[in-house]
Amino acid sequence: MKSWVNRSGISNMSASLLGSTLILLFVFSIAKGQAPNYFMVMIPPIAVVASGRIIQAFKKSKPGSGILITVFEISLLIVLIFLLIAVFILSSGLFYPLLLTVISITVIYFCVFKGIHSFERLAFVSVLMTGIFNLFFNAGIIPALYSYQGTRQVLNIFEANRQEGDRLCNFETEEYELFFYAGDPVLNINDWDELYSVMERPGTWLYTNETKYKDIKNMNYQNIAVYEIRQRGMNRITLPFLNPQTRDETLKSNYLIRTR
Repeated sequence: MKSWVNRSGISNMSASLLGSTLILLFVFSIAKGQAPNYFMVMIPPIAVVASGRIIQAFKKSKPGSGILITVFEISLLIVLIFLLIAVFILSSGLFYPLLLTVISITVIYFCVFKGIHSFERLAFVSVLMTGIFNLFFNAGIIPALYSYQGTRQVLNIFEANRQEGDRLCNFETEEYELFFYAGDPVLNINDWDELYSVMERPGTWLYTNETKYKDIKNMNYQNIAVYEIRQRGMNRITLPFLNPQTRDETLKSNYLIRTR
């Protein structure tokens, strides 16, 4: 960032970019407890450093030296390899990995062997690979991960099996999106007396955690149906959860209890 200040003063473009990224960093640092992607907190400082170099490159008559361009191209190839590895690991099928591999090979062939200018090649490959990887995540990975949210599973079961007069209740779970996604108001149970009351009423659907389920199970209620919800919140993403081979080991059980 020191290179952004010259004898004539501070570059307006650089100062604006620095201010916006620092604000973004501030927002992410506050919201990181709720943000599903913790690595996004590192995007602003990386953007500051990278954008400063790009601005300096555009100011030059010849954008970058041969050595610098070579380093960038090697770095892109390394990143591309890691992206391919990530896609193969995260994807449960072969369609997306093979599609990304074919596109990558085609892009590299045309960029490297067809004489496109080095800086243009760098920008083109960067934007294209970022777009492809983002498309893969939004089309294949993120929808699959969201399907493991307990709220979505509970609402799917409830809407498919509910009868007229049935009521969905929540007891001691932190999945507050249940109150926003449900079509009808969800009753939040605050104490055991209220729990006893709703459990005696037919047509109650009670969503609770494993600890409270065991307590309710020991009460020996009759005429109940139990659905096990294997779930994990999107704000608790870990590498074992992202890997389909180890994903089941990271899931925790909640329970949906129906009184009849």
